[in-house]
Amino acid sequence: MMGRLRHRRLLPAVLIVVLLLIALLSAISAARQKPTEEPKAYPEYNVHSAAPDGTRALSLWLRDLGYAPRTLEYEPFRLRADDGVLFILFPTLDASDAQMADIDAWVRQGGTLVLAVDRPNSLLGHFGALLTPDYPRSLSIVPVQPLLDRPPVQPTDVDSYGRLILLDPAWVPLLGQGGDRPLIAATMTLGSGRVVALTTGDPFSNAGLTQPGNAAFVLNLLNGVPAGSGVAIDEYHHGFTEQGTLGYRLVHQPWGWALIFLVLTGFVYLVLSGRRFGSVVTPYVQGTRRARAEYATTLAALLQQGGHRAWLRDQYLDQLKRRLGARFRLRSSATTPEFVTQLVERAPGAAALAEPLRRLDASPVPDEQTLISLIRETEQIATELIDRRALRSEG
Repeated sequence: MMGRLRHRRLLPAVLIVVLLLIALLSAISAARQKPTEEPKAYPEYNVHSAAPDGTRALSLWLRDLGYAPRTLEYEPFRLRADDGVLFILFPTLDASDAQMADIDAWVRQGGTLVLAVDRPNSLLGHFGALLTPDYPRSLSIVPVQPLLDRPPVQPTDVDSYGRLILLDPAWVPLLGQGGDRPLIAATMTLGSGRVVALTTGDPFSNAGLTQPGNAAFVLNLLNGVPAGSGVAIDEYHHGFTEQGTLGYRLVHQPWGWALIFLVLTGFVYLVLSGRRFGSVVTPYVQGTRRARAEYATTLAALLQQGGHRAWLRDQYLDQLKRRLGARFRLRSSATTPEFVTQLVERAPGAAALAEPLRRLDASPVPDEQTLISLIRETEQIATELIDRRALRSEG
């Protein structure tokens, strides 16, 4: 028994030492390995990212131009009536049917949707276009229609992820290499608004906006959108939904690693210690039942401490009248003087009860000693009356 107890006490200490050694070896190994690249804090084309493929510069530039940029993230996807432009750049999640219906209605009411994709996308298909995906290729593109002239868009180099296939004749090509070469940008009018689709995100990235051709293209997209309008930048379809990104952070953030490590450590400790629900609890053993006299004594002590003489007097009188009323066939609900009068008519010896009952029923209530003395006297007379009645009934 002692050996088993000693083993249980040593087990947590051994476990802690092993875990510390593992952590130390991991730290030494990580220090010796030269990282090939820094881990990304944000996905590509994220509005909070200052990396070359982020869109932080786009948000700041829009604010300087007099617009009101806002980010759609960590809450249900909703567009506002004052939003003039919606940027959805390389989404990793497809829009739901309800979201596509909301976006369609918003565009028809005058909104401008800018959709850049690098893979087949349900929202692009909803508006009658497809993407033929390809490996990222650097292309030198030019306007293919005389529509991008405020300001004029110069030829520029961008990385494209495929070519657009336009299924709806309402689409108008915007950017490409001319002729039958890959088409990377097109626009269509829908109701009072328009949709712009691209297979590149360079015109909106931090690095891409440094090229004059890309900046001029963005300014052309903003034509017709009054200053002060809202500009929604979609991060919801990058995975930043109302459910958050706990799984991503648990896997990619140091605090997530620490949390997983602590959970695993606790689980291993519980398994090895063999006490999943704590120490053994001794079952409750019910003691010997108390005698009725103890309850009576306790109740009497409480009544005495509270000074409840009137309550005690009234309870005793009610019980006495019920007992005598049952024996002599009288109504116990009568007042004490009426009850005594009726009782004397049935049993002349009950006249001895008149004085003690009068004093018991008097106001104010007698003091404690007098009350006890009157109850004893009354009880003795009542007992004699009941005994006489019983003897007559037997005779």
